Amino acid sequence: MTPRDRGQRTGAGTMAGNGDMKAHVATYSSVTGMMKWGAVGCALVVALVIWLIS
Repeated sequence: MTPRDRGQRTGAGTMAGNGDMKAHVATYSSVTGMMKWGAVGCALVVALVIWLIS
């Protein structure tokens, strides 16, 4: 019987329930990669703006 069948709420307490750990790891890896490249992109834009201002 799953938590939903028993009327319990699923949420923050059930991070990767029902064996979805592979999907969780894949999503986490892609989000982390996007954040890394986003930070690099922002740094390049900041450097360009500072160079244009000076």
